[in-house]
Amino acid sequence: MTATAYLEFPGLEAFLDEVKRRGLGTVGFVEVSRRREVFEECLFRLTAFDRSEGIVLRCDLPYYNGFQLDERSPKEWIEKHRQAREKLEAEIRQQLKALNVRVVEAEFHP
Repeated sequence: MTATAYLEFPGLEAFLDEVKRRGLGTVGFVEVSRRREVFEECLFRLTAFDRSEGIVLRCDLPYYNGFQLDERSPKEWIEKHRQAREKLEAEIRQQLKALNVRVVEAEFHP
């Protein structure tokens, strides 16, 4: 069966509860960056595919929203960005490991 819809979750806990409730064994984990003019939003996106119902579960977890960063950006901005990214990634991976699901560097789509 192919996916026909997304089911969005507002936070990591709700997403993981649903993955567990549905008995899903694989979660996709990717990093996404959206740029508009001089601004950028960076987030981690988790997805899981429920084949029995054709639904993709999805959760976006932002860790940065501000000016686009590049080599000319102040070093303290780059460092805050790096620290926020690493902290959230560690938290996500720890909770996925505790749930005993396989993590793939991919995103499921309908």
